[in-house]
Amino acid sequence: MHRVSPKRTIVWRSACKAGRRPVRKSCSEPKAGNSKVRRDLLVQCSDENSLQLLSLTSDSQKLRTKSGLPVRSFGLGGNRNVWQSKEIVSKAWKAGINYFFCYSLNEHEIGDYLEGLRNLCSKNRDDVYLTAGTMDFSPSGIQMHFSRCLDRFETSYLDCFFLEYVEPGEVDSALEGLAYLEKLKQQGLARNVGCTVHDRTVGMELVQSGRIDLLMARYNMAHTKAEEALFPAAVRHDVPIVAFTSTRWNTLQNGHEDWSEDLPEVGTCMSFALAPKAVQVVLNSTRTEAELTQLVLKAGKMEECEIAKWRKYGCLVYNAKSTFEMM
Repeated sequence: MHRVSPKRTIVWRSACKAGRRPVRKSCSEPKAGNSKVRRDLLVQCSDENSLQLLSLTSDSQKLRTKSGLPVRSFGLGGNRNVWQSKEIVSKAWKAGINYFFCYSLNEHEIGDYLEGLRNLCSKNRDDVYLTAGTMDFSPSGIQMHFSRCLDRFETSYLDCFFLEYVEPGEVDSALEGLAYLEKLKQQGLARNVGCTVHDRTVGMELVQSGRIDLLMARYNMAHTKAEEALFPAAVRHDVPIVAFTSTRWNTLQNGHEDWSEDLPEVGTCMSFALAPKAVQVVLNSTRTEAELTQLVLKAGKMEECEIAKWRKYGCLVYNAKSTFEMM
């Protein structure tokens, strides 16, 4: 059976701690000795203006396509109940994106995104970093979903396969599932394995286990506590972070009554999420060409004065009385 974790509704009440990053006097001032090194590449935009866009790439050897290309730091996520067309995949590819995540294999939940990935892989498979996962941690469940992925995308391997949404009390089950995934990795069916978490303590256990290559973790302007312990541990153990919910389920764009400045756009949210050294890829389930163009135009390296600005905004959002579901 496909294991679906129960949803838990929580109310955020605790205060958001201020970050420790220094604030520059000017956004135009260069910072010497930046420890986060990435290669800057110029790519052609797919929109009608054909603008040149600055694209960042991961510096981790675990985030390389089979052909050896570095993964771009902004990836396209195929999320459940976010309908995406197959055209968005090809447009993302033309805009320089080569990391793709697929949450579901059900067309009624995800749209033509699956067919778009299949078409892309049929022509450029070894240059694409294709990832998927399952919430069923049993060997039989993993094998079933893994095989479905290979069949659906008509490929002989996946670049990373995730055990999704590991919750407190499930680490042992996840480790058993990872032991089975290691066999698939040894057979060349999975190039890397990883887990997805919302809970930072669970993420820490998995990072320290030495059993995962990548960790998908929630991180955004309003949820920054992963910086305190999880991200430093990920760097120490060489486990790149793939950040998701960078827009906090699109609520960061809604504003706050005590915030009078401009609101963050999708690209701004993604740039903020990419700022920590541990974070190597940031995902967004872009649905339209307009959203994709805005993302690519706005996303990039963020100056530390901007990071400080959006951190203040995130604290306001975090401290507001709001209720939302968390897996």
